[in-house]
Amino acid sequence: MSLFCGAGFFCKNFKELSINKSNKQIGAKFERQTQEFFKSKGIILELHKKIEIGYSAKIVKKHEFDLGNDEILVECKSSSWTKEDHVPSAKITNWNCAMYYFHLASKKIKKYFVVKKYCSKKRNNMTLLDFYLEYKSQFIPTDVILIELDENLNARIFAFDGNKFSESKNYKF
Repeated sequence: MSLFCGAGFFCKNFKELSINKSNKQIGAKFERQTQEFFKSKGIILELHKKIEIGYSAKIVKKHEFDLGNDEILVECKSSSWTKEDHVPSAKITNWNCAMYYFHLASKKIKKYFVVKKYCSKKRNNMTLLDFYLEYKSQFIPTDVILIELDENLNARIFAFDGNKFSESKNYKF
């Protein structure tokens, strides 16, 4: 069953998890879907791109991003609302960690945070990304582009406009 979720999107309100699928399998599938999305934009990304991050050139460590190349880094999250339709607090903490890793990466690299679209019935079909933008935007570096993908790889894209993160209808990759 699909429900209209605003911004011209329809949402499936079900958890993808089943007895036979682990979170890791679901995450890996979403990484491949995200890789296909970027490929459709003419951007080739490798899985599990490792780069050095740190506050200074002297103190760095390698960190593995979900996708990337020499110019782009991508973190993918397929988090959903909890079974009871509550905010998945631990998963949101992981989103904040991803933002910190983006902050530590070179300013010369484009950064994309891609999330799978899940809607909350309890919150008027608010998506998890809408929640994050409304309540946790203080953690998002201004050079990060946020993308929400539905199951058909239709995207909502948000970029910092100088004051806040706003939906970008004509984003150029």
